[in-house]
Amino acid sequence: MDIQLPQGVCLAEVGGGCAGCYGAMPQARAAAQNLDIPFIYIDAEQNTEIIERWQIEKLPTLLIIKNGKPAASVVGYQPQEILELWIQSKLQESDL
Repeated sequence: MDIQLPQGVCLAEVGGGCAGCYGAMPQARAAAQNLDIPFIYIDAEQNTEIIERWQIEKLPTLLIIKNGKPAASVVGYQPQEILELWIQSKLQESDL
């Protein structure tokens, strides 16, 4: 499946059909919205090529993507407040 990634920076969740993945999505979506960056969801089962290319080993994985390539990642459920702090930190340290 071909994924359309936004230009610039976005937050992506790579997930599957597990409860943890579904639980992480609203937190990730809200964090991205609060920080005014696009959010996309990538279904791991339908996008095995990208999962292999990006070396995703556990789900859910949250990625900060810049110009179509992962710039930072974190694995597992993250509360929205913690996720926002992580995103802000990564955006500042790598000048994204």
